[in-house]
Amino acid sequence: IMQTVEQKLRIKLAEAKEANWNETIIFLSEKLVSISGEWQDVHELASVYHRTGQLHRALHLLKRFNLEKFNSQCQIITASCLLGLEEYQECILLLDSPIPFSVLEDNN
Repeated sequence: IMQTVEQKLRIKLAEAKEANWNETIIFLSEKLVSISGEWQDVHELASVYHRTGQLHRALHLLKRFNLEKFNSQCQIITASCLLGLEEYQECILLLDSPIPFSVLEDNN
C-alpha cells in the first residue's frame, strides 16, 4: 500500500513523540501544518512551541489560524503564551471572550 506524504509524516511524528525529540517534532509538525492545515496539527505544533519556550512562535501560529477565537484548547495555550510574555491585558480580554460553539471542538 502506498502511503501519502502526510501519512509518512504522521508515522515519523509519532516516533519522534515517543522518543521526546522536540526539534524533530517541531520540524515534522511544521511540515504537517503546511500540508494539512488541520486545527489539530496547528494545536500540536503550538503545544510543542509552548513546551519548548517558543511563546512568540506559538502565539503567532495560533493567531494566524484564528484558533484562539474558535477553540478552547487553543485559547488556553494562547492565554498561557500571553501570560509568559507579560501581555496581561490581552490575556484578560481573551479569557473574557466567549468561545462560540464550533465544529472544531468535536474530536473527529
